[in-house]
Amino acid sequence: MSLPYKRIPAGIAAYTDPTGKLPASQLSHVDGIGDFQIQAARAMRALQAAAKADGLIVASVGDYRSYDEQVRLFEQRYEPVYHAGARHYTWKGQTWYLKPGAAGAAYPGTSNHGLGLANDMALNVNGHIVTLDQTVNGVSLWTWLNAHGRTYGWSWGEAASERWHWVYIEGDQIPAAVIAYETSPIKPPEDDMPLSDDDLNKIASKITAILRAPEFKVNFLPQVVTQMAAVEPHLVKQDTDVQALHDDVLKIPTTPAAPGSGGGLTEQQVRDLLNSQRITTDEP
Repeated sequence: MSLPYKRIPAGIAAYTDPTGKLPASQLSHVDGIGDFQIQAARAMRALQAAAKADGLIVASVGDYRSYDEQVRLFEQRYEPVYHAGARHYTWKGQTWYLKPGAAGAAYPGTSNHGLGLANDMALNVNGHIVTLDQTVNGVSLWTWLNAHGRTYGWSWGEAASERWHWVYIEGDQIPAAVIAYETSPIKPPEDDMPLSDDDLNKIASKITAILRAPEFKVNFLPQVVTQMAAVEPHLVKQDTDVQALHDDVLKIPTTPAAPGSGGGLTEQQVRDLLNSQRITTDEP
């Protein structure tokens, strides 16, 4: 498989051979992902926002790479020692072979990372960087990119064995979806925000009523919150939040105010617990 085409932004046309020597004026930082050539950065921000709206937090394990960084990476992964069938390049007058088990890399001066046009896509799940094949709510970043990546100017196919390696291919012809994002930024879904005070009061009242039921048992709290999520889905969605809330409840002494009052938590205690957790879905 190969890229359908690749347009080079005019601002970096003089830096294609060798790559990895872009001036700072041609680079722009994308929060949470990394550094890219200016046009690629614009496209990455739009893609990032669209993916987040669908519950996927785009990350990176490889953004802009200087020439020296590419040299270090290449020499870590390749060696001038013959390995049958291995990917190989001629560099510095020698043939360099990919070390067994190592991931491939372009030889210094030829990588699209050195043009600021490539990103090795990954996924951020609760602060942990994982492969783009991991699913969140049944969708993987790999699947999402195949459906939407080209809309934002990003294409896979430069290295068929590297599903993570995506390249911005539109040069100065900024995709309409990117311009639309810059004109009217994609807003995160409503459940992507911390709970409001009204939400806290509503959910605290519901939990308090359940806690006071005679049949309540503290270790049933995850199921309780799950049941509540079915009624108010935008309030509670993450298993990690449910577990954290459950763990905090276990720390509170059970001093029932009346016989059969379950865990003995007051509505204010429940509200304080929720407020301390600030349950949110801003990361899947």
